[in-house]
Amino acid sequence: MTIYVGRWDLLPEDWEGINGLYEKSKQEIIDEVAREMDIAIDDNLNDRDYIGAYTSEEFEEEFNGSHSGWLSSDDYWLKIF
Repeated sequence: MTIYVGRWDLLPEDWEGINGLYEKSKQEIIDEVAREMDIAIDDNLNDRDYIGAYTSEEFEEEFNGSHSGWLSSDDYWLKIF
């Protein structure tokens, strides 16, 4: 299982938010996360380290070890394959 994390504000408008997110293939999600990571790095966004792909163990460690409250469904989307 892999958990993909991205930001709602970086999703392409033509994906139509959550509806488009659910319709995308695994490869399209992988490509989108890579695109969002590139944007975050280029724009030097503070949360660039959170965008990415996690194993379930990595996600558990990140989620439980973070006291900054970074994970919010207001800001981030998740897709699990």
